Formats: sequence, structure tokens, C-alpha cells
Amino acid sequence: MRRVTLRVPEDYAEDLRRFARELRSRQRGPAYALVDPECQARGIIRDTFARGADRFHWSVLAPDQSHPVAAEHTGRIARGRLLAEMALRAFVEDWREQSGERSGSG
Repeated sequence: MRRVTLRVPEDYAEDLRRFARELRSRQRGPAYALVDPECQARGIIRDTFARGADRFHWSVLAPDQSHPVAAEHTGRIARGRLLAEMALRAFVEDWREQSGERSGSG
């Protein structure tokens, strides 16, 4: 990985920062992944190899959305697993409630 400094118009700076974060997150594979078989939502923890509290990035991804429904950083993988599992569980419960309302069974 290399550090690069660019001079760009201020209007583009945040877009470039966001792009750089996305590239960094894609470089590392999941350290831990959990999938709900019913709704196919995923809880994922990636090791960013950053120092300190930014080391592990956890997120919950819904199958029909391109952005995480929940995401955060933590310094410990065990805490990342716990937070990802809790967020995934909450998402699945909400999904089931909404699915039941749509089908008329709840």
C-alpha cells in the first residue's frame, strides 16, 4: 500500500476520500462472515490492518441494497463479531416483521 498526495479542487476532495476508503476496504477479504439463510443479509468483518480502534471494520449488508445498513470500526475482532451479530440479528427481526406485514400473516 502506498500513500499518495494529490492536489485537487476542494469540491472533489470528499469524493476522493470516499473512493480511497472503498478501495482500502476491498483489498482485504472478510475476516469473518455470517449470512442469514432466510433473507440473505450478511454480517461481515474485514481486517483493515490499521492501527488501534480502526483495525476491524464490521458491516451488515442487505441483499437488495448497495450500502451497508449498519457499519462501524473497532480495535478488537471479538467486539466486531459481537456488534456485527447484534446488528444482523436486529436487521433480520425487522425484515421478518416487514415481510409478515406484506404477506398479511402478521
